[in-house]
Amino acid sequence: MPLSYGKWHSVVEGDALIMRVKLKRAGHILGSNYVDVALNDTAHGNKQRVVFSGDLGAPHTPLLPVPKSPYQADVLVLESTYDNRNHECRQARGQALKAAIEQGLTNRGTVIIPAFSIGRTQELLYELETIVHAASPTSDWCSLEVIVDSPLAARSTPGAWR
Repeated sequence: MPLSYGKWHSVVEGDALIMRVKLKRAGHILGSNYVDVALNDTAHGNKQRVVFSGDLGAPHTPLLPVPKSPYQADVLVLESTYDNRNHECRQARGQALKAAIEQGLTNRGTVIIPAFSIGRTQELLYELETIVHAASPTSDWCSLEVIVDSPLAARSTPGAWR
């Protein structure tokens, strides 16, 4: 059963235990969320908030809102894919992408970009679309052929180029 974001949903409503969950946008990929769990052990008078999440999104993504931090958490369970690595800013990445593809267009070559993750593929397609729309109608950008060779990314991206 689908659940709405930002609303508490009852999972258990017993005499001894009440458990509710609230989904909040994680900003990682389209539709991703983290789960805020409120537990009320009425038999022992204990209340606890537990937050579970996989990847959280970064700020300034073109397709997704910045995830908001949970209001409170007694226990936090969180994945850390990139550990403490710093990534270059999105503007610099976009400029590097444009320069690499322009070199490929100039050479009449092929540019292959491995994009294993759904979110990165979605962002890459967005960046390419932005560059193409900003290009002159007579430029080589308008004849750029984009092939997404990732069944999972293509299925997870409505209207993805194929």
